[in-house]
Amino acid sequence: MGFLFHAFGLVWRRQATVCRAHERKGKPARFLQSASVVDSTGNAPTLLASKGRLMVSGFTLVEMVLVIVVLSVLALGTTRYIVTSSQSFVISAERAKLIAAGRVAVEQITRRLRNALPHSVRISNSGRCLEYLPILVGTSTTAPVLPSSAHLPVAPFTLPAAGNNYAVIAAFSANELYNPSLPSPGVIAATNLNTVNTYSTVPLARAGGHTFSRTSPTQRVYLVGDPQRFCVTASGNLEHYTGYGINNASPISDGAPSGAASSLLAENLDASTVNPFVYTADDLTRNALVQVNLTVNGAGENVVLAHEVQIRNVP
Repeated sequence: MGFLFHAFGLVWRRQATVCRAHERKGKPARFLQSASVVDSTGNAPTLLASKGRLMVSGFTLVEMVLVIVVLSVLALGTTRYIVTSSQSFVISAERAKLIAAGRVAVEQITRRLRNALPHSVRISNSGRCLEYLPILVGTSTTAPVLPSSAHLPVAPFTLPAAGNNYAVIAAFSANELYNPSLPSPGVIAATNLNTVNTYSTVPLARAGGHTFSRTSPTQRVYLVGDPQRFCVTASGNLEHYTGYGINNASPISDGAPSGAASSLLAENLDASTVNPFVYTADDLTRNALVQVNLTVNGAGENVVLAHEVQIRNVP
């Protein structure tokens, strides 16, 4: 209403100005002859206007309609601007939430994969699941690895956690690692390290000792735990599976392995448009690479987070 009163005032002043301009030019202006009015008490007449006339000022119906139309257009434009700005803010806030949720999941995957044993990464055919062997500790042998050895002499190390663990020397492919029988000769052997302690030798669990297929060019020995797996489920959850044994099924299946414990890392993911996990094997000129693609859905918005993790190729 304030806009309307202000506009009417402008029109009124404009009309009065036009009338005065006509008078200066000698042109007749709209007016009424002044009249004398006697009030009910009999007082003297009072002049309604000086100089014997009263100018009539105002606005026409057309002018009023034009003002209303102009103000309506301005109000509509302002309202649309405010509504659009508010919607943009809400959409930006929702996207920020999706990005934050996806970023936490990507960071969890990245940290674990950077500690994955070289050549241990496997991907399912659908690209929904990724499996790897986590490194518990790395050390070096202090003497040549003998055939059918029952102990590996190594540089002292501290085992960070108790549980199933395996000694790995010079693994060049995943097929050599994921064999539950752990054959001898082979690149992986179960150990008898069951407690958190500092060790200078690695006792091997195989009766009669274990023969490793080859020695490491850098004398490296890795102690790894049971395999772990990331999966984007059909319901859109990102699950991390642990606590299951080595299985030689290749390629790996989608979903939870038998006997595995799961932890939820993210929700509202979509794996129908792009594979969540893509693995590029290493060669003589570069390290292995895992590409993580997570599509996060929410409130009608889709946010795709793409990240690459380098798996260091140190046999």
